Amino acid sequence: MARTWTRLHDFLGHPPGPVTYDMVAEAVQRKLGESDDLDWKEALPAASPVPGQWNEFAKDVAAMANTRGGLLVYGVSDDITMAGIDLAKVNDKQLGQWLRVHLQPTVSGVSYLPLPATDGSGKDVLVVDVPASEMAPHFLYGWQQKDKDKTTFNAPFRHRDDTDYMPEHQIALAYRDRFARQAAAEAALEQHLRHTTDLVLGESEAPAAWLVIAARPTRPIPRMVPALSRPEAQHVVSSGAKRADALLASAIPMPRLLGPQLFPYLLGNNPRKGLRRWVDTNMLVPARATRQRGVLVELHHDGTVVTAVDLSHRT
Repeated sequence: MARTWTRLHDFLGHPPGPVTYDMVAEAVQRKLGESDDLDWKEALPAASPVPGQWNEFAKDVAAMANTRGGLLVYGVSDDITMAGIDLAKVNDKQLGQWLRVHLQPTVSGVSYLPLPATDGSGKDVLVVDVPASEMAPHFLYGWQQKDKDKTTFNAPFRHRDDTDYMPEHQIALAYRDRFARQAAAEAALEQHLRHTTDLVLGESEAPAAWLVIAARPTRPIPRMVPALSRPEAQHVVSSGAKRADALLASAIPMPRLLGPQLFPYLLGNNPRKGLRRWVDTNMLVPARATRQRGVLVELHHDGTVVTAVDLSHRT
């Protein structure tokens, strides 16, 4: 999914939103220089004529992902003038294949935004939006000719307006950061599970059996992204309920324990605001108390989802 806040937004003073052709054209007209998160490219990426050859597109994507993410804009020359490209020649499936073949690990979440010219010039552009990767460092491998043919395996990164390669100590730091993020994510999940389990068991009559599930995106939603509105939270809950019911109907051809009767007990899908989350439940709030199966759903602003269902009744 393309980001809604980029170097172009910052430079032009635009509010968060999709990147548009007019934004690219204005940045070019105002001669916005390259940086660690913006790289102007005149021509579309060229295919590697020989399997295993160094792939410049994969290198550029890895460099952005290994740094802090950024934009590769094709159709703008090195002297920052609009050159344009032929959008009919853009093959995002092939570009994605190059990333899978040439990078280890591959970079996920890359967005390809073809932007036809809106000023009548016919100079279309392609914006490749590369997010900062939680799986950095990403290594590019292949053979290239420098002095002599040799096979290389390097981790590129952006340094100001240039692409360089990580020395050993920087690679070690990148791995340490990755493992620290993974440990923090696991700790956050454990905390959600422990907190929710203690909460629902404290509200239950002993003995009780609860199913508690916590899920968290590999790349948490940034804090700058606006929180879900109430209608959006309601849509997520209702869509999830319909999807779950459809999956259960196809997988279990018999009366289901957690069938379509589950979510109506959320009392009309009316989530309430919590601390950086939406909470929908038929317990905890006296006015919504029920003797039916207890359900708790939390939609956290960072993308974490927690669901708890009381399995003690009618089992």
